[in-house]
Amino acid sequence: MTAAIVKKPRRPYVGKKANDGRPLATVSSVISETLGWSKNGLMIFAGEEGAREAIRLVEMGFSVEEAVQRARFAHTKRRDAAGNAGKLAHAMAEYFLAGQDPELAIDEFEDEETVAKARVCFDKFAKWWPTSGYRVRLTEHVMMDVITGFAGTCDYVLEHVATGDLVVADLKTGKRAYDETTIQLGGYSLLLAKDGIHVKRGLVIHCPFDGELDPIDVPEVMLVNAAGYFMHLLAVHRGRHNIKIEKPRE
Repeated sequence: MTAAIVKKPRRPYVGKKANDGRPLATVSSVISETLGWSKNGLMIFAGEEGAREAIRLVEMGFSVEEAVQRARFAHTKRRDAAGNAGKLAHAMAEYFLAGQDPELAIDEFEDEETVAKARVCFDKFAKWWPTSGYRVRLTEHVMMDVITGFAGTCDYVLEHVATGDLVVADLKTGKRAYDETTIQLGGYSLLLAKDGIHVKRGLVIHCPFDGELDPIDVPEVMLVNAAGYFMHLLAVHRGRHNIKIEKPRE
């Protein structure tokens, strides 16, 4: 079974509001803005990238002060470059699962390094997929819950060929598959249930640019627990405006 690619806005819930009049939160923003498990690692990454770039600039002849100023956002450039390659790898996988040429996902203006990294990741995915034991049911499925107040887009809903179980899956291209991905899948499972799609398990398809593809199963009990944790995070995220102590700006 293949899912046809329909040209549609990627995030049609942007600008939409919940029934209480507040903007819909997204699953990813709830996690990134509320949960801080990965922040220390990201701070170390930012520091290392900035230090490397500052050293490189000093060796090029810049003063220490100039090098520090120019290197402050070195980590964002690397992060964004990796993010662009990851997005392209996602798009290629989506075309592939729809039975279309994945090369159609590549924009003619994409830089060569981004395309090369995306192809490396996609090639691993394409090699794994035929023997994965899954068939695709949905790709890039957009979901909204205006009552609870959140929205999201899951990468895939897959069906396990042997058991018929539905699985919510996410493709990750970073160096690590972080634990909070289970909470992300838990949030998606709640939105899918609102659409009448009841998933049995989760799946993290970890496909780093360096290293082998590693499919990580998220058992039913973990997915259910993660959904509960997500709802706690959502309550904190939506309640933050009630606990602000700053004085109003004049």
